[in-house]
Amino acid sequence: MEDLGGKSARGGHKTRPSAIGAVAARQDALITRAQLRGCGLSGKQIRSRVANGYLHPLYDGVFLVGVGKPSRQARLRGALLATREGSFLSGRTAAALLGVRPLNLSAIEVTVVGATEQRPPLVVHRTRTAPPRDEIRLTNRLRHSSFTRVLVELSARETEAELTRLVEEGVRRNLFFIHKVETALSRHARRPGIANLQGPLRYYLDRSDRKSWLERAFDRELQRRPYVAVPERNVLLEAGGIVWEIDCLWREHGVILELDGRPWHVCERDLEKDKLKDMKLAALGHVPVRVTARRFERDADGVFADVEELLAVRRAA
Repeated sequence: MEDLGGKSARGGHKTRPSAIGAVAARQDALITRAQLRGCGLSGKQIRSRVANGYLHPLYDGVFLVGVGKPSRQARLRGALLATREGSFLSGRTAAALLGVRPLNLSAIEVTVVGATEQRPPLVVHRTRTAPPRDEIRLTNRLRHSSFTRVLVELSARETEAELTRLVEEGVRRNLFFIHKVETALSRHARRPGIANLQGPLRYYLDRSDRKSWLERAFDRELQRRPYVAVPERNVLLEAGGIVWEIDCLWREHGVILELDGRPWHVCERDLEKDKLKDMKLAALGHVPVRVTARRFERDADGVFADVEELLAVRRAA
């Protein structure tokens, strides 16, 4: 760390370099103007150290201490230090911290609570009230919007295709939880653009009619394909001492098709139950296959092609 010592504006005492270094060490080599004043530097002394290269302005009122370029972490930390207490990284920047899109350091987004304050080149947003605790996360000591809040923040700015991609990435990275999304949709129901999330979320939000819709769609598509053997429907089958209800059963071939109309991440207990069911049925020699509503809507032809191929293989066996 560079020696930032010198005469203090307060009684002529020597400024302690260790005090400045200690503050900067906690903040990714950054320090604010107010903190420098707290360490005993006057405005003139701060300007002198900037001119001498000991302090490097990063944002308005935020300085990098010592030599070298600011790291990615320092750039993000600086955005929070440059704004008022309680601010948090948001929007596309928060999405990048969550790993669902690339990080653009030239347009760091930060949200402040209360009055709007411009801090170029930062992109500053405003919220009237502090967000609930469940909408803020901490990554590498950086406060930022949760995945659910990111969806809300970007709902009015991104295309449906991009919102859909973000939802899919969130699901893959285990960031998407239905109860949190539904709570956020209700909490921010009046926010501009929130309705734009309905399309990207249609496969994931819980609907009581989802299973019946999928069953009806399956029956319609099956009628269009008379060459596909008709399965038994809603069959009760005992396996492992438990009686299971089977959606579609080709008994002669030992093939079971489950129409999974539930949204993802409904409940870990439900997922474990499905795994147990599949295991018990497989132990009896059956081949259980699951088809989601999403895949069936997008690729019904592929689903029936897979069923035909599986029936053919089992018939030959």
